[in-house]
Amino acid sequence: LSIKFKKDTGINFNEYVQRYRIEQSLRMLKNSNKKVCDVAKAVGYNDIKHFNIIFKKIMGITPYRYRNN
Repeated sequence: LSIKFKKDTGINFNEYVQRYRIEQSLRMLKNSNKKVCDVAKAVGYNDIKHFNIIFKKIMGITPYRYRNN
């Protein structure tokens, strides 16, 4: 199943889930005053440090900088 998923989408399932969660966090960061740690938890990351790493990997900036741009 994972081979077919990657063939069809070009990314593996874990990367797909990470991107989806980050997309959801983008909306929350721009449209709410929730703390970044609360946004991270809301999209499924219990570890804020891990959330920051994944966010920066995908977006190229930290969640804090994204919110303030």
